[in-house]
This record gives sequence, C-alpha cells and structure tokens, in this order.
Amino acid sequence: MDYKAKAKRKWGKTAEWITGNGRYALLAHCRVLTVTLWPTMDAADKSKHQIDKYACGGECNRNHEILDLEVV
Repeated sequence: MDYKAKAKRKWGKTAEWITGNGRYALLAHCRVLTVTLWPTMDAADKSKHQIDKYACGGECNRNHEILDLEVV
C-alpha cells in the first residue's frame, strides 16, 4: 500500500507537510498539523517520545498522536 498517498488523501488539505512512507503516522497538532510516516510502531513511538520530551517546534502544545494507516 502507498501509505504516503493514503495520508495525503486523509490530511492533505489540513497538513502543512507530510513526509515519509511508513504505515504509522505521527501527527503533531501544534501550530500547524504535520505528519511523519514511520515503517514500524517502534520507530514512530521513539519519534513521538522525542517530540513529547523536547517539543516539535515553535508553539508546540505537545498534542501528538500515532495512528495506524491500516485502520484509519
């Protein structure tokens, strides 16, 4: 499955950017919505841990979530 295409269909009109091409989407709902795609839940979770701890950029409100593109 082309996960990047699926992510673009789902969030393309609202996301500032979408990068990667993995099954697990890490969404950062902060100043703007950004989506990074990760091949494994572990990789997505590690990235989420980093941005939860250190913030994802300016105006980060730590509103981050991981979604499995196979089930959304």
